[in-house]
Amino acid sequence: MKKIKLLILNFISILIIDVSASKAEKFILGLQNYDQQISSYQESVVELALQHIPGSHSFEIKRLEVSQDRIFRFLEDENSEIDFSIGGYSRDKEQRFLQLDIPISRGILGYRIFAIRDDSKDMFHSIETLEDLKGQVVVGSGIGWPDTEIFRANGFRVEAASYRNLWLMLAKGRYDAFNRGIGEAYLEINSYADLLPNLTVDDSLMVHYPYGQFFYFKKSAQRKHDLLMEGIQAAYDSGAYMKLFNSHPQIRQVFEIVKPTGRKNFEMINPEISDRIKAIPAKYWHKF
Repeated sequence: MKKIKLLILNFISILIIDVSASKAEKFILGLQNYDQQISSYQESVVELALQHIPGSHSFEIKRLEVSQDRIFRFLEDENSEIDFSIGGYSRDKEQRFLQLDIPISRGILGYRIFAIRDDSKDMFHSIETLEDLKGQVVVGSGIGWPDTEIFRANGFRVEAASYRNLWLMLAKGRYDAFNRGIGEAYLEINSYADLLPNLTVDDSLMVHYPYGQFFYFKKSAQRKHDLLMEGIQAAYDSGAYMKLFNSHPQIRQVFEIVKPTGRKNFEMINPEISDRIKAIPAKYWHKF
């Protein structure tokens, strides 16, 4: 009789654990309110990860009319409705939030190209070295963006402003080149083609530094962080992650339009990079 009771108790314990493991969670992602296409790949990664974990989880996006820096301040508020956001790596965010240690776009965000004015094409084509680039170009970058400080640490003159204002300032000649990820530039320039017809994307060079874009969760969202990590790892193991990466239009554009292997590539340092980032396995990073 005791053995039967013990078996029943064990069975009930297993059921409780299974119910807990499959508890449906609602994942709320906070993003800036820009063109949805710009974040479509990242959103697809979340959806793919949730398909690879048990439970009927849901996913919602809150688009906010604020800067990226403000979104992360919201994320520090435990009463905020958003659970996580997306951002380029920084030691500051690594300490303030729960960082999911797999780069979303496999580190290609560390390859940077430039939105420029049409009348700057010849100048960019004449640049042969990193020193030429630093000497001739004032770079535009966002307030609170990690890459803003990376460019400054590498000796660039940097004009910092909000994302929307940077496009307007570039068109008016307030600075020379808007630094963008290779998966962002052409998509974004198309969004501004009618409003700012004098802008284009330089096709001659790029810079690179070790850098990735990560999911950052608020401290109280440990379970959601762990579930998404589990889902992404499972998607890698099944081959589904690489299938998404290689087939998504935003990533395919990098290879087909940007043509990174045909550009002059200048290596830069990233003084922000931590030992924790360096320890991420090579299989999660893309190399051109």
